[in-house]
Amino acid sequence: MSNQTKDKILETATRLFYFQGFHGTGLNQIIKESGSPKGSLYHYFPEGKEQLAEEAIVLSKRRIGAVIQHYMNSLRMWRQH
Repeated sequence: MSNQTKDKILETATRLFYFQGFHGTGLNQIIKESGSPKGSLYHYFPEGKEQLAEEAIVLSKRRIGAVIQHYMNSLRMWRQH
């Protein structure tokens, strides 16, 4: 098992939680859509769906922060000219 497998599970879960919500997304769907074996999910996320959701929130937070930072940097560059 590699970090690539963990990332694939996390990416899939993040997308599904976004579009279907926490309660509308099942672990079996995450496993199927990520193409990962069930054992990988429990290896990387031993606390289950709750842990996966927490990590999905952290990932989303980082991405949103990066987008905002990029926008702010662009705005600063624009104002300097």
